[in-house]
Amino acid sequence: MAKPQHFNIINRIVCEEIRQEKSNKFILLGVFSGDILVEKFPADVPLSLFLEGKVDSQDEGVLHIRFSGPGDGSALMSVHYKPHESGLVALPTPRFTVTMEKPGTFKVELSEDQKTWETVVEKEVILGHDLWALAPIVMQPPS
Repeated sequence: MAKPQHFNIINRIVCEEIRQEKSNKFILLGVFSGDILVEKFPADVPLSLFLEGKVDSQDEGVLHIRFSGPGDGSALMSVHYKPHESGLVALPTPRFTVTMEKPGTFKVELSEDQKTWETVVEKEVILGHDLWALAPIVMQPPS
């Protein structure tokens, strides 16, 4: 196996589900653009993580992803990757369910060796009394 290489994060998106099209494009559903709102605690929240990164060689690698909080416990997922010729890597995780036990911070950390961890996502988990009361965001087309 090749020596570990540094995985430089370009994008990180937390969402509810990721699907891959036949054209190799990814569809991200239920993107969490801010806090994670739940109706009550504890709450079972379906999540997926989409990572885009760049590595410095064409060697295949493994990235370890740790999910934690709020509350006790954590989950570990190891994802194997093979870089594109350009060194770019797209890593969609499978969908998983996280039990949010109480208000607090949900955290995603990455490691290449399971010794040193880098926090790449932190989202506050809060109680949302009316999850559908937020006004939609209206985007203007570029001029």
